[in-house]
Amino acid sequence: GGTDRTRYSVAVEGGQAPFVVEAELLYQPIGFRWAHNLKAYSNEAEPKRFVGYYEQMAPASATTLARTVR
Repeated sequence: GGTDRTRYSVAVEGGQAPFVVEAELLYQPIGFRWAHNLKAYSNEAEPKRFVGYYEQMAPASATTLARTVR
């Protein structure tokens, strides 16, 4: 129910207008860092198996929630 705002500042000196900005909002249920923190327990079967599953599926683990081009 809340909101977040992100502001970017990009140097465009020497660039040719008009400029195009593309933005995507992605959702990833299990973050990279969280999953890879389990590597510290790689001598245990369950964390090792989970990290293996995560690494195999990571390229397809994010879903685009919103996208805009301006």
